[in-house]
Amino acid sequence: MSEIRNLCDFLEQTKNPYRVFDLGRRVCKLSNQQFKSFECDNAPYPYPLQGHAWIGIVNWSLNNRDEQLVLFLKLPLNEEGRLVYAARDDLVYRMLKSFKASLDAQNEGKSEVEDAMRNSPYGFTPNQERMAVFHAKALKTMGHPPSKYYAHARDYFSGKLGYEQWAFVGMQGIADVSTHWDDSDNTAVLAEAIPQLPEQPFEALCKCLENEQITTTLTTPLLERFHYWLDDEKANPLLISAALRATSFAQTEGMRRDAIRRLLKSPHKNNLDLLITISGRCWSDLEESELCLLYLETLANSGHGAQIFNQLLADLLYIPGLRKPIMEQIKNPNQSIALATMLKAMFDRY
Repeated sequence: MSEIRNLCDFLEQTKNPYRVFDLGRRVCKLSNQQFKSFECDNAPYPYPLQGHAWIGIVNWSLNNRDEQLVLFLKLPLNEEGRLVYAARDDLVYRMLKSFKASLDAQNEGKSEVEDAMRNSPYGFTPNQERMAVFHAKALKTMGHPPSKYYAHARDYFSGKLGYEQWAFVGMQGIADVSTHWDDSDNTAVLAEAIPQLPEQPFEALCKCLENEQITTTLTTPLLERFHYWLDDEKANPLLISAALRATSFAQTEGMRRDAIRRLLKSPHKNNLDLLITISGRCWSDLEESELCLLYLETLANSGHGAQIFNQLLADLLYIPGLRKPIMEQIKNPNQSIALATMLKAMFDRY
């Protein structure tokens, strides 16, 4: 057995394919090269959240679909968004100590690995939505069909069961349909369903679609509901947030940025859930200077105080590619007194 110095070495020792997913800001694939570059300190983590890399890994046997190794890891990052080596080395040590005997027998080792990570400072359990989406994406990556819940969920979204009959549609089925949104005629099925869905299944669908690079066909009905609720001062901000989140990874960047601009000038602009949605899901849109300044101004004037302002801004500054456009707006001479005051207090503190 070759020396195991990092997680990539550990995974490659199994001689099986593996796939790494980010589970922090959204559930999306990381290429093996991206992950290796991160581990070798050649690049910062691309999607940091709250100072950590939230990672899901699936390692599977090509000969036996029941042989899978699944890891959920929460790895600390330094102020530049790079891996803290001491934590990585400690994690590898713990894994080797616990599973040396099971490296050649992954089937027995699967539950042991998951239990050990759950009891370690580097393990975490994804919430229900994240777990369902991860499972759906892992199955698709391994070339396996969707779960047994897919057919029922698809029948529901096709309208066969009646849109009010959502109580028995599980999150796993919704995640499966969302992950396969571009298969067969699923795009047309979802586009027809979105305007008619009751609030609860609509929210559930949005939590899954936020992980997909959907096209205009789906973005349009989602943003139509977004704008409808945005015009209602009494609308539930969680529904507005859900609709925006669902488009956060969409290919239709311009449509989403226009929606964010309108939100930041609406009566709902100071709602904390919506401000968090923008920074947590639509962060790439803040690369646009005008939109970035508008967001910072709204956050500073929202009335949520310095602690919330500092937390959200610090989290954004971790993200590669976002530090420069944000710093440009921090130095913008045309910023309001409220924003200047918040920024001064923040940097004086640090």
